[in-house]
Amino acid sequence: MPFHKQRREERIDLDLEAILEVGDRDCPVTLLNAASGGVLALLDTPPPRGTAVSLRVAGRHLDGQVRWRGADRCGIAFRETIDVTALQVGRLLPAGPPPMAHRGDSYRGPRGILRTIIHEGPPSGRVLNGALLVLALLCTLLAISRLSAPPGMGVPTTLYALLD
Repeated sequence: MPFHKQRREERIDLDLEAILEVGDRDCPVTLLNAASGGVLALLDTPPPRGTAVSLRVAGRHLDGQVRWRGADRCGIAFRETIDVTALQVGRLLPAGPPPMAHRGDSYRGPRGILRTIIHEGPPSGRVLNGALLVLALLCTLLAISRLSAPPGMGVPTTLYALLD
């Protein structure tokens, strides 16, 4: 009875054309199945095991290494994980958190300042950000009160009370 190593994750069947770059030569390949860490590629002459390769698929280059080879196929392990379902539909994206390019996630304006203070960095950094924001607001109030005070008048005593 043959012994087979248990796979870490289920592979998804594909039938996708790609280009395998091996050194300075390009080889057309057909990707038969994939997981987030690699693919099974069908080609005429697979490169030797351990060869560094780059797979050009769905508008991206995926760097990897040939892990095993057969007569007309090889297994390629990627350096980075991929989203296999996106690969199936031809939109290959890196796996992991989605990019923050949504309008609602903007860090501009007052909401962005508050979001940065509340969500970014360690608690000590957030406290420092908050303190600097309060200090900037107080300095702004001081400058406005000096500009709006009549000549000869100093800073209103209520502002001094705020600063103490």
